[in-house]
Parts: sequence; C-alpha cells; structure tokens
Amino acid sequence: MRRVTMQSPARVALRIAIVALAVLWAGQRFDRTLVEWMLPALRASTEFLAYDFKFVGIDVVHDGLGDTLRVQANLTRPIDIAGRTVYPLGWGSRTPGWTLLNFTLGGLLQYAALLLIVVIAWPARSAKELLLRAGITVPLLAFLLLIQIPPTILAELWFPIHADTDANAFWPLLAWSRFLMGGGGFAIALALAIAAIGIAAGSEAAGLSQGKSEELL
Repeated sequence: MRRVTMQSPARVALRIAIVALAVLWAGQRFDRTLVEWMLPALRASTEFLAYDFKFVGIDVVHDGLGDTLRVQANLTRPIDIAGRTVYPLGWGSRTPGWTLLNFTLGGLLQYAALLLIVVIAWPARSAKELLLRAGITVPLLAFLLLIQIPPTILAELWFPIHADTDANAFWPLLAWSRFLMGGGGFAIALALAIAAIGIAAGSEAAGLSQGKSEELL
C-alpha cells in the first residue's frame, strides 16, 4: 500500500521558490525561441480575429528594450464609428504608414510562467502523476496563450481608435484586455494550474484504486 507523505508548508514554499527561479531563468534564456516557435499560430489566430486590420508583420525583433514582439498593422478600409469615419494610413492622399506595437516577451509569457511554476512545484504522489500533469498542461498552456496574446494585440490596435471616436462606449475586447492586465490573467493561469493538478491527481488515484481492486480479485 502506497503512503502519501504530507509536506510541510515551509517545504512546499521552498519548492515553489526554487521552481520559480528555474522557470524565470529559462524564460529569460529561451523566451525568444519559444515565441518564434509560436509565431505561425499567433499570426494565424490574430489575423483570423482581426478582419478589420491587415498585418505588415508580426515578428520577434531586438531593440533597446531587448527582444520584443513587433506588430505592424493598418486598417483594411475606412470604418464608421459613432458617426465618425476612421481611415487607414495611406488611404487617398493620406500619409502612408502603419500602426507599430512592441510587446516585451517577458510580459507576454508571464501568465504561462505562473501556470508552469504551480504545476511543476506542487507536490505529486508519484512521477507518473507529474507526467500526467505535464500532458494535461500542454494544451492548457496553448489555450492560455491564445486567449491572451491575440486579444491583447487587437486591444492595443483598437484602443487609440476607441479613445478618439467613442471613448465612453463599452467594447468587450478592451474590457477583456483590462481584465487580463488587472490580475485576471494571473487568476486564469492559477485556475488552469489547479485544474491540471486536480485532474492528474484524480487520474492517479483512480489508477491506484483499480490496481487495489485487481489485487483483491
């Protein structure tokens, strides 16, 4: 019969601190590689959602802030909002150009980092349970990044238009972005981590219970 050893809060806190340092170090070391690997999915999802914008480029570049995700975009056509018409740069006799956004890679990956820290650091009953967590966490990470990064890009593109045309109106996209930046992103990451830990623990417990039943038979 396998016994589950309860770890002291101090030991759990130490594990979390060590894992946090390791994840943050890895993030600084490999953030560019990770984001470049995700670029095709980020481009496709952002372009799918942003039918009012055409993208000149979505790329990882190095500037004075370090490595950043650079987004260059422009409206596809004139848009009427609250009785005003917003024109794309370069439309008619207007000066050509595009909107330029830069996002630090650390800022884009902070919620994913929290998810990984909690999933890795929380004690598991066995190596099998930890592997189950890893398998469950991969799609959860992809889900987290897709509900965070493309909406954040779109919110930053729409924000100056919203401010100039209809600043008092409620725009769901901007509300979602504010929710994420106001702590909602960390809350979602933590909830997903708890879900991964719970599902893996439940699967492991079910496997142990089935094994005991077979032994009795």
